[in-house]
Amino acid sequence: MLQDALKKALTGNNLEARDATEATVPTASPLLLPRPEDSEWGTLLTGVAAGASLGRWRQESQARIKAWKNGGRKRDAKALETAQKKFEKQYEKAAWRAVKERWTALSYPDKMYRRLKSASLDPAKVAERLHTRRAETMTTAGGAALWTWVTTGKKPS
Repeated sequence: MLQDALKKALTGNNLEARDATEATVPTASPLLLPRPEDSEWGTLLTGVAAGASLGRWRQESQARIKAWKNGGRKRDAKALETAQKKFEKQYEKAAWRAVKERWTALSYPDKMYRRLKSASLDPAKVAERLHTRRAETMTTAGGAALWTWVTTGKKPS
């Protein structure tokens, strides 16, 4: 009943009501990076809250490794350390892959991408910045403004 009244009100203004099941298409694909809890590192390191940040996982892991080494469980500590390094390597590769895909989709300069790769930046943070609406508006900005925004996240002045 309410939907009928709403449709009548909207059609009087030459507007059409959209169906509630109709999904809007996002302009950029969502950023999907591996999660620690889905890896071997997550199975070895129990007790970390679900959805915790990567920094929290690292902190908990280092504390556990230190405790296990001091407790004589050096094999367990080594296994956890190896699993952490393996995950972090996969995470970094996935982040750079996401950066490259989005960079190409936005038609940013290839020369700047190579410069970006050689800079010591966190690829996950760069990927997060590139998967925002501002990334689409930065296509018309100059090279210096684009570099400032991608590397620092600050809006160029």
